[in-house]
Amino acid sequence: MSLTWNQFINRNVLTTPLEFFAGVIDPDATIGSFPAVSMTDGADITAYTYMLIPTNFQAFVSADLLIVAGGTGDMRFSIDTTWGGAGTETYNSASDNIAAGQIAVTLNLINSIDISAALTGVAAGDLVGIKFIRLAANVLDTVGAVCYMVGVRLKYV
Repeated sequence: MSLTWNQFINRNVLTTPLEFFAGVIDPDATIGSFPAVSMTDGADITAYTYMLIPTNFQAFVSADLLIVAGGTGDMRFSIDTTWGGAGTETYNSASDNIAAGQIAVTLNLINSIDISAALTGVAAGDLVGIKFIRLAANVLDTVGAVCYMVGVRLKYV
């Protein structure tokens, strides 16, 4: 059976997750050869990134913030997001967040934090700002080492 071009595109592009990466803004360190924002232990540190949601976006398959941990333990964090349609809305037409919580991280692993709960309602063409705060001054942060935010990886259809 042969497919028309439109059938091929619809079957292989619109149903196959696409992926892109947005690196951190204003890196102050590197981990290996990756630019990163260093988040010291014992202090609350904020890191930012932003991304333009592609025009072919329909829905998220996954949205992960990538952290390389300098130790193993629980990392405490919170996330705030704002977004608006590029050219059609204000930069903060919508917002969302993930309240303070922890995630287990492993030394030198590229740890993924699911941030999809902070992107509810994002649409194609939105410019999204992401504010990540490592709450390392909190006793529930048990990593005991510097962690590095590298960026955000999105998979979508």
